[in-house]
Amino acid sequence: MARSSFIAMEPTFPIPDNRAVTRSNLDPNRLDDVRRTRMTDRSAPLQQANARYQRDLKRLLRKADLKRAKSIVADLKRDFRQASLAARGDAAKWEAQRKAVRGKQRRLVARAVPRYREVRALQRRHGGQLEKLAAAWRDIHTPPIGDILEPPLDPNTTIFKPPFSLVDVYVWKGGDQHSDVTNRSFVLPDSGQLILDADFDDNEHTSFSDGLWGLLYVNIADVVTSCGVPYTVPDAGRLRITAEFRNFYNQALMSLRDNWGFSSGTLSCHYWLFGSVMRPSRESVQYVRLFDNKLTSDGDDVSALMPDIDQSAPLYLDTTTDDTFNQGEPVWLMVGSLVEVYSRLDDMHSHVRALLWWQVNQIAVSVVPIIIL
Repeated sequence: MARSSFIAMEPTFPIPDNRAVTRSNLDPNRLDDVRRTRMTDRSAPLQQANARYQRDLKRLLRKADLKRAKSIVADLKRDFRQASLAARGDAAKWEAQRKAVRGKQRRLVARAVPRYREVRALQRRHGGQLEKLAAAWRDIHTPPIGDILEPPLDPNTTIFKPPFSLVDVYVWKGGDQHSDVTNRSFVLPDSGQLILDADFDDNEHTSFSDGLWGLLYVNIADVVTSCGVPYTVPDAGRLRITAEFRNFYNQALMSLRDNWGFSSGTLSCHYWLFGSVMRPSRESVQYVRLFDNKLTSDGDDVSALMPDIDQSAPLYLDTTTDDTFNQGEPVWLMVGSLVEVYSRLDDMHSHVRALLWWQVNQIAVSVVPIIIL
């Protein structure tokens, strides 16, 4: 879908007033420290996997192999540019030529690199390992998706409705952090509206030899919008958080484009709702996955749309923290929407344009008491 037609479909949002800031009005120093530690812990397994992969790859390749392959790609790119001009704007002809050149490149490189098949097999195994490591970041803390119907509440539940006094909008990046995230998101706390509006752009275009030597960037980026309230825990125990959401608009376009080279790519996009309890030194977060979509390519241009969200009825988050809290402990309760994008690219360009419009109708919290047997 063309970018212009996509933008034409976008709704007109209300303009935020001075109270609806587009950055966190929580304590930024404490939140940054908590999230930086979490990012380091999550990124470490990815970096270790990449180091092992580079060592294995160097055993399969010689510098002479890389030099020949680099020369082949340079010649084919020059020939394709000339053929593109001869196509005179004929998109079908241009695409046929591009596929033919891509096929020729694979054949010639396979001849130039004696252990080509082993290299490709190693790349596939490494890519699968990275995806599993990335998926484990949230799956460890993700409860099963519950019933969409409104959950029953404990009689001692405290219910909060708009206006909400806290907002939090931020970008979180992990992995090798080479992606470019443009965040235009904001929150309207008076009505509980969350507008998540962002572009995730990852243009990996290393030299052909660098790509073969294993410099495959792993990028994970989140854009988060949430609102909430301060809360004093009345009794010791875990906190059960429920929230009623309404979706007004949902659109996300994903694409992978070839940059020429030893091209391969994986692009994943995930929608989440979450509930968070913030302390000065820790953030206890529980996620519920709504939808996800994935693109993979060995050089072909591919694109897709994320699935639709049901707008006919409210959606309900219902989750209980892993952490326990002390009686009288002051915390921040936050609920919100998150879009996560994962990309692993070698000589490809990935892009996700995400636009979601939510409203938080209410936040409910109760204490699950500690039971000593």
